[in-house]
Amino acid sequence: MPRLITTASAGPLMAAMVYLFLTGATWAQTPPSDWGSVAKNTKNIVVNINVIKLYSQKGNSKDTGATDKRDDLPEDNEQTMGEGRSPRSYKDQSAGSGFIISNDGYILTNSHVVDGAARVKVNLSDGRSFAAVIKGLDRKLDLALLKIEVEPPLPVANLGDSDLLDVGDGVIAIGNPFGLTQTVTAGIVSATGRMLSENNHDNFIQTDASINPGNSGGPLVNSHGEVVGINTAKIAGGDGLGFAIPINAVKTVLSQLKATGHVKRGWIGCSFQPLTPDLAKSFGASSSEGLLIVNVDKGDPADRAGLRRGDVILELDGKVIRNISDFVSSFHATPVGTKVAVLLLRNNKRERVEVLIEDLNEVKARARKSLIYENLGLKVADISDEEIRRIEGKEAYGILVASIKLGGVADEAGIKEGDVVKDVDGNSIDGLVSFEKAMNGHNPSIPLRFLIVRGDSWRYITLQPDRAPAV
Repeated sequence: MPRLITTASAGPLMAAMVYLFLTGATWAQTPPSDWGSVAKNTKNIVVNINVIKLYSQKGNSKDTGATDKRDDLPEDNEQTMGEGRSPRSYKDQSAGSGFIISNDGYILTNSHVVDGAARVKVNLSDGRSFAAVIKGLDRKLDLALLKIEVEPPLPVANLGDSDLLDVGDGVIAIGNPFGLTQTVTAGIVSATGRMLSENNHDNFIQTDASINPGNSGGPLVNSHGEVVGINTAKIAGGDGLGFAIPINAVKTVLSQLKATGHVKRGWIGCSFQPLTPDLAKSFGASSSEGLLIVNVDKGDPADRAGLRRGDVILELDGKVIRNISDFVSSFHATPVGTKVAVLLLRNNKRERVEVLIEDLNEVKARARKSLIYENLGLKVADISDEEIRRIEGKEAYGILVASIKLGGVADEAGIKEGDVVKDVDGNSIDGLVSFEKAMNGHNPSIPLRFLIVRGDSWRYITLQPDRAPAV
């Protein structure tokens, strides 16, 4: 598989195959003469994003280990870790791009641009600067939603329809590569529906418009001045090979990011592979259009609906499925908790079944035996009813505090290893699924509230976490 690189110095926030981009593309198609007006009318929606991230590193107090990209923070930020040892803090400054999507100050960018940021500053095209709040992150899609407090009016992006893109269509990429603000590069759509990793069903737009460091999060714009994608990555060493997230994929999750700050992603529990002509013949299909099911997870929605290994999916809710790209687009547009009608081919016969789409996060939580919240310095674990009774001799519900990070938020709040969490923000906790749901639903503007049991003692404890998910 190709080696992907993101276009902002954002640290190890994507898959292991993703690296920071060090060299830029050198060629792009010359735009037609009418692109000047498109660029002029679109540039004002683009913003420059400056990010400061804080890091800690344990080491000898006489050796900072800092690089020319990081600055030591003042000495009073250090905490003694033993003789001659201390955790040093560093700040790392990076930059990216974004674009305005609403008159009240909502901005889209890549999650790898701002994820883990201590401070985010947005610079508008008119020279004004504002502190930004991260309102939501979708790491899987590499999407972040920011908010600035600003008086309208603002220039607002016109979001297009990325499904209408054809190979050969002209596009421009706008951003702030290498800190050069409002830079416009031109090219064409080289391909659509690109999958760039074996484990994730990506659906990228490929373009030869130059995408360089600092372009991450900027818009990919069509000839009508509509945003059709968000620039996000390029292949290392591949000139003219840039990639953008289709704007239609963004539209499917935008309301969730605004409402809750995170995305519920669907799951049915089966694996696919493309249907080659030879496989199509062997399974009795008239063409190689469709998706071949190669595995069905026992007990998951696909299994409960009766899907089997060897079935060929032809349609999803009436939409023809020709390949994995079609399936990803249709599946991601379907809300969690709804049933989809699947037309499939089995033993040379067509059948229809209904499959319930479940929340992927809940499925993962059921499969996990513990959750780690780095922002709290807290690890919690599922615990059997019998074990709860043994620990506290009371009602059998709750989860166990498995470990605490010394000096972390939970430790400073007084939570201890072995405590049983009974309630989070008024929500009764009966396992990891309910705990994660309560944590995701927490209002970050107020302290987080735990009800814990320690021996015979019940108590409420409040914490003030940073925004970060469980891992």
